[in-house]
Amino acid sequence: MRSFITIFALLISYISFSQVRKEVDNGIFVTFPTVPTYTIKGYVTTYSKITENVSYAVSVIRDAFPKYDEYLKAQINFTSSEKALVTNNFLNGLVEGTLKQSDAEGTTKDIKIGQYSGKKVVFSAINPTTGERTNREVIIISVKEKAIVFLAMHNKVSVSNSAKLEVEKFLNSISTAK
Repeated sequence: MRSFITIFALLISYISFSQVRKEVDNGIFVTFPTVPTYTIKGYVTTYSKITENVSYAVSVIRDAFPKYDEYLKAQINFTSSEKALVTNNFLNGLVEGTLKQSDAEGTTKDIKIGQYSGKKVVFSAINPTTGERTNREVIIISVKEKAIVFLAMHNKVSVSNSAKLEVEKFLNSISTAK
């Protein structure tokens, strides 16, 4: 009986602490600490999960790129640097909107996730669930007419090492590989 209880407890622990890899868009994957909640509202599909230390969200925003059909026709004549400039301007607008909405200033870094261009933004803002100013890390990537936003928001003012590791693991798991 004792071994049954031990095995049962280990199984529950494994299920409780197992990570869940999700394909949030065609060929774009991220790993959540546990099964996220999935919602669709208008043009936005969201995966979200809250742990003791961190709130996670991935939002896939369809039709985020204005006049994408016109861009597709025009970009045939663009050089690769002109295409990169358009994508960069699109991403800069998303970063600016994110910071403005949060009434924050942050640091921004250019990144690549597979073949997709993106921006990583680090800033602090008021956490709507706690009312405290906490740290946030956001990765925004441009995928065709969509913007995919990966958010990791600390739930506490003082950030523990385990919270930092959680965020790092989440953001580093974003990939285009299964």
